[in-house]
Amino acid sequence: MFCDQCGMEVAEGGAFCPNCGNRLNGDNVQAPEETEVRQEPGMSAEKEITEESVVSQGENTQRRFCPNCGTENGMWDTFCKECGMPLDGTAYSVSAAGQGRQMNQPHGAGVNKKKGLIIGICAAVAVLVLVLIVTAVRSLAMGPRGKVIQAVAATMGERPEIFDDIKTAGDILSGDQYTVGFAMEVDGDTVSGEYRNTAANKQIYLAADVDGDDFDVLCGIHSGVFKAAVSELDYVFAYDPKKENDGYLCEQLRKKELEQLNAMLEHITSEQASAKELRKDMMSALLQESEQLEFKEVKTKEFEVDGKDRECDGYRVRINEKNIANIMEYAGEAMAKRMPEELGDEFSDGLEELIDEIKDDDFDTDITFYLYKKKLAAVIIETNDYGEETWIIEFQGGDYRMQNVFISLQYDGDTYGEMEITTRKKGSVETIDFESDGDMTITYDTKSGALSLEYDDGWTDCFIEGIYKHSGSEVSFTLEEFEMDGYSLVEDEDVSFMIYVKKAVDIQKYDGTEFDLGSAKEDDFEELAEELEDTDALFDNLGYYGIYAPLFWYRGSSSAPAAPAAEEPIAEEAAEYVW
Repeated sequence: MFCDQCGMEVAEGGAFCPNCGNRLNGDNVQAPEETEVRQEPGMSAEKEITEESVVSQGENTQRRFCPNCGTENGMWDTFCKECGMPLDGTAYSVSAAGQGRQMNQPHGAGVNKKKGLIIGICAAVAVLVLVLIVTAVRSLAMGPRGKVIQAVAATMGERPEIFDDIKTAGDILSGDQYTVGFAMEVDGDTVSGEYRNTAANKQIYLAADVDGDDFDVLCGIHSGVFKAAVSELDYVFAYDPKKENDGYLCEQLRKKELEQLNAMLEHITSEQASAKELRKDMMSALLQESEQLEFKEVKTKEFEVDGKDRECDGYRVRINEKNIANIMEYAGEAMAKRMPEELGDEFSDGLEELIDEIKDDDFDTDITFYLYKKKLAAVIIETNDYGEETWIIEFQGGDYRMQNVFISLQYDGDTYGEMEITTRKKGSVETIDFESDGDMTITYDTKSGALSLEYDDGWTDCFIEGIYKHSGSEVSFTLEEFEMDGYSLVEDEDVSFMIYVKKAVDIQKYDGTEFDLGSAKEDDFEELAEELEDTDALFDNLGYYGIYAPLFWYRGSSSAPAAPAAEEPIAEEAAEYVW
């Protein structure tokens, strides 16, 4: 495992990191078990034991007990593994060890208690010095890989606050239970939707209210069974892959296609398809390959850090086509085993062909990490696939290392692009500037949640502003302004928009008469088609407002024209104007 403070790799079961002294997970620290000793008949509880033999698996091993805490130690141990007290080789009574008293301690008035206290303090200091020496030696002995991991962790741990707040959404989505939704209103017409996810249920809900016409759609896969319902129809369309489906719809599919459909539906909500476990396996694949990479020291190089030129230590690692192929192979195996067998086999075959092509290619990518004071000063990425391409990322620091970052791209020695990222904070307002061919500024108030983004590349000028709210269980962004080249969609078109992510999931029930898609005959579908004709006008209006109207807004029209009647086609002139 790795220390979450410095990134040092430490052995399982350790209580403290040997590099920085950070206390590790308390679950790894195990309290010593009490030693139970049977007392022989006639033996006094205070009798000294100078050499106690214990038979274990046919071998004689010797036990010694700490005079301070009573913990059992190995015969050749110098210090107690529990409290660090020196073991001087003198035998102790089993009974006294449990009480923390030394049995052969001198008795009588000649005992100098003060002297004993001084000896104890000196012993404690000696143990502390020994720990410091071991820590220093381990730090000096840390290899390039460990130093790079430590530097990356320390650098990335200090970042603009907006990244930590936005990360909350990623934390929610990394679980297997969440809801992603949006709500939009345009001139009184509303459209909203949600995707609801649990291990056994994947459900989508869409709702629209256009010119007083309500339209709701609910569909999902629940323990492998597909269901769908539309508000205008009193039906719940269902398809259960586990049934014997011999209806009209299934007859139109080839046997192989039907089998693949059934397998996919059953697999989507199976435990094997868990997204959380897939991410875990993918990360494991990356770590497994990274452990095979060799980091080497290179010459020091000078970079600007915290306003001054600094000599920085360099460590280089080379990544080639074999490393990329191995990562793809590991990741592909993780994905394939979560697919239905037949689909997984096809996926693996296609991936294998791609991996063979990568292995036939010959390229090397050198990544050099330059460190200053155990943090990143620069990262240089060099490739020679179709020419010498070099990416240079400099962490120029300030209040923290990622406050000012400079990125440049060079091709065959010529600079093709540069970007400077600068972060500043005044009070609760944090501002991040991206200066390149196009300039972008993100402003975030860490207290109120006011968030804005402004972009200008000389051709297009865009401004977005809203309120970002977050908690451990829900994140949302409410749009307050959206300007494009000086034209406000929000004010002129009376638009409101919100997106959100939350942990809570409400799987909605389906209402209506079940229509079994797997067993329904051709006559059943014909009757259904007749009922659907009554909803054509609503579908046409929704399609017009949902697709065409935004295109009119972008063209600069003050308002979208009225929708044509459902039975009338869009005029050719209007269609040309739209597109």
